[in-house]
Amino acid sequence: MRTPVLILIALAIVGPCPSLAAQESVRAWVELEDRPHFVGEPFDLAVGAMSRDEEPRIVLPRLAHARIAIIDRFMQPVQVTTIGKMVLRQNVHAVKCRVVCDQAGTLEIPPIEIRVGNRVGRTRASRVTILAPPGAGRPGHFLGGIGEFELDEEVDPPVARVGDWVLVRIFVDGPAALGMSPQLNLTRWQGLPRRLEIRQGQSSFELEPPSRTYEIKVRPLDAGDVTLPPILIAAYDPKLRSYQTHPTRALMFKAVAVPRLDIEAIEPQEAKPASSTPVAGWGVALAAGLAALLGATAFAAMAGLRKKTRGPDAAQRYAARVGRGPGLGRERDVDTPALARRINNHMIRYLEIGVGRPPGALTPAETRAGVMELTTSAALADEAGKLAESCDERLYGAGAESRDQAALEQEARHLFERLGRSTHGRARSRLITPGRAEAAD
Repeated sequence: MRTPVLILIALAIVGPCPSLAAQESVRAWVELEDRPHFVGEPFDLAVGAMSRDEEPRIVLPRLAHARIAIIDRFMQPVQVTTIGKMVLRQNVHAVKCRVVCDQAGTLEIPPIEIRVGNRVGRTRASRVTILAPPGAGRPGHFLGGIGEFELDEEVDPPVARVGDWVLVRIFVDGPAALGMSPQLNLTRWQGLPRRLEIRQGQSSFELEPPSRTYEIKVRPLDAGDVTLPPILIAAYDPKLRSYQTHPTRALMFKAVAVPRLDIEAIEPQEAKPASSTPVAGWGVALAAGLAALLGATAFAAMAGLRKKTRGPDAAQRYAARVGRGPGLGRERDVDTPALARRINNHMIRYLEIGVGRPPGALTPAETRAGVMELTTSAALADEAGKLAESCDERLYGAGAESRDQAALEQEARHLFERLGRSTHGRARSRLITPGRAEAAD
């Protein structure tokens, strides 16, 4: 899914075919990988046009049985002409689109319209062969995803009162997340010994970096420890030509029976002089102390929840997921600037979880300060600052496309692995081959 920006620049310099240039006033073209794709497999499509100063407006077509969306934009100067004091510039403007098809057959991509002021251009029409995932060996927990993915999970809160809702989140990171269905297969949760009310909501997804989040509400009706069996999720890997299954860990929380105050059950009593009821005074003090103890217990439980979902430990778990997962572009499906943006987004999220920094643009100096505050390690802070500077060079420096993408990815992966190296970090999801999926049950 690598965006062919260099190909676009070459085409811009050479020029499009004569027939297209004669018909359209805006030089426009489209590029995509010339190979079949599977249903649910995301692939990228690049659309480019020549323009001087004004950024072209690209009108995406409606596709039958497919989703298409813009995930990134590029601009590259390709020609500068000086006539006296007048300077004329020609720029290549390109957008990277992500396409996911939900039906096998031939996907027809009509000409894409590009407008620059009053001028209009159109790309050529394209056709893509879409294949259905193989039926042989397809497990029941296959959700439609194609490609690599990693799993993570959290339970919020870990301690809840009987009758209150507990939120279970399942995080799927990687290209396979975009093709997965919005509902999980929860058949393993049927017939559990404890009485539970379970409601599954709609999942949400992000196109870049590709990810999906599932949310399940669980309400315990009895007090005690609750253990939910691991959820199995499978996707088809075209490289391995087989279905791969990942399980979550067992999901656990504690339901406590906290008595609720019934106002109507309290009988009114006549007030008596305090001196005549010394024992009652001690009883009131004891009751106040118990109430304070219960309040402190509840506060400690909520504080424990925050520590699980926010703070240094949660940030370490997130960094470990990034360092070992496919989200940094292991498939070489991203170009160098897009990889730099992806690294920046992961660092922004890491600092948001760890120190509560609001989402937004992150400078190298802010990166150093945030990592230093979170890890108290000057070496890690300096390494993170240098990585942020490298990303800025790839994004804004001259000749960024020609820089070594593999070196940038290795540098980022090494940093996130170090940030996530902790005795409290989450273990990598175990990989279950189709032949061993039943053993996990």
